[in-house]
Amino acid sequence: MIWAKGKRTRGRSSSFAASIRYISHDTRAETSERVGVFELINLGGDLSSCAGEMQATADAARMLQKRHRLEMGMRPSASGSKFEKPVYALSLSWHPDDVPSPAHMLETARDVLKTLGFEQHQAVIVQHTEKRHAHVHIVVNLIHPETGRMAKLHYDERKLDRWAHSYEIGQNLIRTFRRVRNMPSIQAQEKAALIKRVLAERKKEIVAKHRENEDRRDRQIEEAWADYQKARNDIGDKYHALLEEVWRRRPPAPGRDLRPRGSIYFKRSPLRDVAKAIDPDRRRPLAKVFGQALFRITPDKKISPLMRTFALKREGQDIMLPINNTPDMRRFANAQTPDRRRRAQELKLAKANELATLTLDFETGKNEINERHVAERLEDAKDLATFREQSAVIWQQWRDEYGIEQEERPNWVDRRRESEVQKPETRPELTPEFTAVSLPDHEIER
Repeated sequence: MIWAKGKRTRGRSSSFAASIRYISHDTRAETSERVGVFELINLGGDLSSCAGEMQATADAARMLQKRHRLEMGMRPSASGSKFEKPVYALSLSWHPDDVPSPAHMLETARDVLKTLGFEQHQAVIVQHTEKRHAHVHIVVNLIHPETGRMAKLHYDERKLDRWAHSYEIGQNLIRTFRRVRNMPSIQAQEKAALIKRVLAERKKEIVAKHRENEDRRDRQIEEAWADYQKARNDIGDKYHALLEEVWRRRPPAPGRDLRPRGSIYFKRSPLRDVAKAIDPDRRRPLAKVFGQALFRITPDKKISPLMRTFALKREGQDIMLPINNTPDMRRFANAQTPDRRRRAQELKLAKANELATLTLDFETGKNEINERHVAERLEDAKDLATFREQSAVIWQQWRDEYGIEQEERPNWVDRRRESEVQKPETRPELTPEFTAVSLPDHEIER
């Protein structure tokens, strides 16, 4: 059993019409005497119209992709470049001494399509009878008729060699001894590809696990820092409130609607409504008189009796500001200042102690976290080293199984050192002529 693809095209083409015409007609003729049995797979027409149907499927690849993506709930837009060579063609040839039946030839061609993963693709199988050996031609549309995606041809020649070898073993008759000699190499390559794929997946899992562990460690450090900053802010807010209470600092004044232009807080007085009801020409002088009578403070720093009469109550007390500019109030404030300073200094010292204790605890916890993280990183490094050791053992078993010697990797450092040692000196040596000549005295002085 021999499989073959075009030497120049390697089985790939862009024209279904040319490929189907070649297998359905005689060479450079309109007749079809060499055509034996044929079979159409996933096609609805006949041999004369199958090329147009396959070309229509290839042209509608983008629309088929969009429809499939909508059915799968994916984005409707297609991706990838335009398909330039959707035709895949190959032939299967038997030995001249073998006489397979037409049904066996068609069944063998379908088995090849299944091996390559083309059982759901459009394909044409045609038998030719013009030569001494039996052979069939297969033309496949690489565009899937439902999904619109192009089939992948990874290691198709290696798969065909493996299938042909299994076919000959199944027939209990080896015809291609060259392939038998090369089969260990083919099997070794296939197993090497399998080992690479498995080891790559395993390494990907290990790297993903290490990355997840590193992200978790970063989150732990960020959470510890955030808790430390929050605790510092809480301590600052607590002592700030205590210091405010020590110095009796007043809260912000109320809104503009509750504060008159004077220095006393009270609700809106009915006298203002009376002043607004007066004629506008007389409003300003009367308002000035009422303002002087109600809101001004006497020269001796006392509130006028009329102000006390019209001041409204709020929570059982007169809503007014104390006047701290009197000598008694100043003496009282000066007497309380040392005690306030002492209390404020104690509060500041207590705040500093709490912050220092908090910082010490944070540093201790951070060191513990760092030590734990170092241990975890060492474990991750051990996992990676174990994986590398296991990979080396697997590759060594693969070499022993197929008798492959390990190639020594060149040590470029040692080679560079050897080249430096063996490198001849480039400085020119003095010839006898130069050594025998002596310069005159006036040349030496100059």
